[in-house]
Amino acid sequence: MPKGLILPYVIEDSRKGHPFTREMEAAVLLALAHGGKRRPIIPLSGPETLEFIMKALYPIWAVPWDDRSIIIDGLNLSSDKLTRLEIPDVKAFTEEIMRGSRSPKSYVNVLRRGLKKFWNPLSPVEVSVEGFIGDVHFLEELCEVLRGKGIRGARFEETLAPIPPKVDLKDARERAERFTWESRIVKSHVAALRYAVKVLEGETARFRERVKRETEHLTRVYAEKIASAREAAEKRIRALRKRMDAELKKTEKAYTKIIKEALKRRESLEKT
Repeated sequence: MPKGLILPYVIEDSRKGHPFTREMEAAVLLALAHGGKRRPIIPLSGPETLEFIMKALYPIWAVPWDDRSIIIDGLNLSSDKLTRLEIPDVKAFTEEIMRGSRSPKSYVNVLRRGLKKFWNPLSPVEVSVEGFIGDVHFLEELCEVLRGKGIRGARFEETLAPIPPKVDLKDARERAERFTWESRIVKSHVAALRYAVKVLEGETARFRERVKRETEHLTRVYAEKIASAREAAEKRIRALRKRMDAELKKTEKAYTKIIKEALKRRESLEKT
């Protein structure tokens, strides 16, 4: 069965010091074609032969996307995989943060559940888009070609015929829409995460302010209680000291009287 081999494109560049002739181009393409032929280990059939080389315009679709374009392979020979991470339900987590910030205990529990939820490795999601060209080097070179960089003064052969595309415009738009859909999912995830971070920072700041106010209130209340208790204690101490002084004076007076009476009795006994 005949097999087709797509070879690299060649563009004449006016910056080259020597012209790239048709003979040189044919030699390069022939070498590449021979290098791409299949060589079976056990030759059950005859070797592959090169029937012909055709130089034609390769069909690609450029589907507009914002201020850029999505490049779709018109022959459907290319494909690429888009990979993104499946994140937890950020909206539910954000709502939990807003509800849980009403009390310290519930807020801490929400943060613990969120840490456990987001700490686990995220599962990758791969989406294959047929015909999508995502090779960065190819796109950069294509961009230079379209902008005219590096090919000023280049001559394009007007006799080249385009290869009929296998992917029509409708299919190209549908495949581009698959890419834009995945892009919107990623953007929505990023927006949801940024909003969650904003809510988390805001609620944490309000929670800290609340804790600060409560701490200041408790400090003020207990400072007043301590001052009041200190004043009452000092008043009680003064009263006890006054009572003690009175008791001491009373005791001293009583014992002084007893001592005086004892001395009088002693004197009277000595006289007799």
